[in-house]
Amino acid sequence: MVLFGILFCLTALVGYKGLDALSRLSVPLMFVLLMVSMYLALHHAAAGRR
Repeated sequence: MVLFGILFCLTALVGYKGLDALSRLSVPLMFVLLMVSMYLALHHAAAGRR
């Protein structure tokens, strides 16, 4: 959490270029998290049907 707080402070100092860099990193990571959570949810739901 401290790391994310530092990142948000840095983007406030850097401005829009910092927000752009942060979004280029965070959006793909959120997509991966979404795919993993969907896989786990579907896998868990399919295991309950056996």
